[in-house]
Amino acid sequence: MFAAGFLGQNDAIHMWRDGMRVTCVDRDQDRLEEMRGLYPDDWLFLPGDAWASAADWRAQDARWDVVSVDNFTGEIEPRVLDSLPLWCSLARRLVTVTLGNGSGYVVPDGWRGRTMRRSPIASWLVLTRA
Repeated sequence: MFAAGFLGQNDAIHMWRDGMRVTCVDRDQDRLEEMRGLYPDDWLFLPGDAWASAADWRAQDARWDVVSVDNFTGEIEPRVLDSLPLWCSLARRLVTVTLGNGSGYVVPDGWRGRTMRRSPIASWLVLTRA
């Protein structure tokens, strides 16, 4: 989710290195097309709204092993963090979310949370099934 920022250099690159198949969602269709040339042919690049896509997938009971939500910090962050149950509903094992350092969050029931600092201004919130 929010996959096109920095062409996936904060998250998708790690999934590529680990040999994972990935579905990337972002509103920026031009950047998704640019990513298509950088990552494996079996990856999916879907232009659209992350929340609408997630809600549709939840209604279809779709699941992935890992869900990465690489939102920008700032004004979008409260909505992203309020949506943790939605992101977790799509994941079998793990959810990562970009988290501004010092931001608060509530770990959804059935999950454990920890943070990993990734820069002076942001961390990853890492949620695993309890």
